[in-house]
Amino acid sequence: MQIKVDVTLKKNGGPITVNDSNGLVYGFNILQDITDSVNNSIGIKLGTHFEMEDASKPKTGDTIKIVDDKTGNTLKTYTVVVFGDVNGDGIYDGQDATVVSMIIGGMIRPDAATRLAADCNHDGVINSADLTLLEEAGILLSQVDQLENIQTSSVFAAYSEIISQDVPVEEPKTDEPTEEKPTSLVRKFYENLVSFFRYLFKVL
Repeated sequence: MQIKVDVTLKKNGGPITVNDSNGLVYGFNILQDITDSVNNSIGIKLGTHFEMEDASKPKTGDTIKIVDDKTGNTLKTYTVVVFGDVNGDGIYDGQDATVVSMIIGGMIRPDAATRLAADCNHDGVINSADLTLLEEAGILLSQVDQLENIQTSSVFAAYSEIISQDVPVEEPKTDEPTEEKPTSLVRKFYENLVSFFRYLFKVL
C-alpha cells in the first residue's frame, strides 16, 4: 500500500527551499545550525528577525516565526520539514520507520509537514521504499558512538547521504512530436471498399 503526498515539492536557488504556498521550509543540512540558511533564504528584512525553538537542531514540525522588531507581532509563520524525520526528534532512524509504517497502514493521519517528511525519496508517495531508507539510516546511526558528536563521526557522511534533503529540480518538459497512429488493416479495407462502391455508382 502507498499514500500519495499531497504537497507539491518546489526548489528555489537558496540554501533552503521556502514554499510560500503551503508555508513549508525544507532542504536543511541536518543536525547543523540553520540561522544563516534561514536568514538568506526567507529574506529577513530590516526591522524583523526570526524566532524558533532551536536553530541549532532543526526538526520536522518546528515553527519559524518572522517577527517585527518594534511591535513583536508575528508577520509570517513557516513549518520546518526534515525529510525522514517523521517523529520530529531531529534525526531519521528506525523510530521514524515505525511511524511511516503506521501512516501507510492508515493508523496515523499526518499533517502536511509530517506527510512530506515521510516521503524520504521525494517520489510523491509514502511506501515501502521510504521504509527501507529509514531502516538503513537506523542501522548506520546505531553504529555511531553515542559519546561522539555525530557530525564528526566517520559514519555521519554515509548516514547523511541516505536521505537527501535537497529536492531535485524538475527538468522542463519538451513537446515531443506525436507519432501518427498507424491505420488498422480493417479500417484501411473498409475505406477502400467505400471508395470502390463510390466509384462503381459513379460509373453506373
